[in-house]
Parts: sequence; structure tokens; C-alpha cells
Amino acid sequence: EGLAAPALKRLALESNNLRTRGGAALAAAMQRGALPALEELDLQDCGLDEEAGAALFEGLAAPALKRLALESNNLRTRGGAALAAAMQRGALPALEELDLQDCGLDEEAGAALFEGLAAPA
Repeated sequence: EGLAAPALKRLALESNNLRTRGGAALAAAMQRGALPALEELDLQDCGLDEEAGAALFEGLAAPALKRLALESNNLRTRGGAALAAAMQRGALPALEELDLQDCGLDEEAGAALFEGLAAPA
């Protein structure tokens, strides 16, 4: 099953080289509910690419997450679209702050994200 941290509210992993494998492992932990109280997740400059972004967001359920920092990762179209889909299905209901600076998002990913932001709660 793996480790769980049910009381953890902030996880700061910025400037680590998590890349695809680390992003997928974090996604799996979050998908199985290992971090239910997590309010802040900082993944700035972690070498996450489109594949890692897609893995992270495709099954994501983070009901308490208020701040998500993803800046300086290469999420591009697929990662951005997966984040948008997560937002549209209500996976991030408490989200207050989202940082996507320098993530290589293109027109398609931007449109999907803005549509996700406009999705009814």
C-alpha cells in the first residue's frame, strides 16, 4: 500500500528532480488517499513533463488542496489538459491558488484550463 500522512498539510518538493517517475509515484499516493489533509503542494521546478503531469492529474482527488505550485515544469499540452480535466470533474474543490508560470502551456492547454476554471462548482 505504501506510506500515508493523513495530517500533512504542506508538501514542499520544489527544485527536486522528480521527473516522470516521481510525479507518477506522487500521483499514485494521492489517488489512494495517502494525503487527505494536504492544503499546499509545491512542485516548482521538479522536472515534470507532459507524461508526469498527465499521470498526476488523471486520477487526482485532492479535496483540501488550496495551493498548487507547478511553475517551471514542462507540462505543455497534455499536462495542462489533464489539469483542466481534473478541475472540471471537481478534483480540486478548495483550490485558491494555482501557479503555472513557465510550464510551456500552449493555446490548447490554455483554453482547456480556462474552460475548467469556468466549470460549475
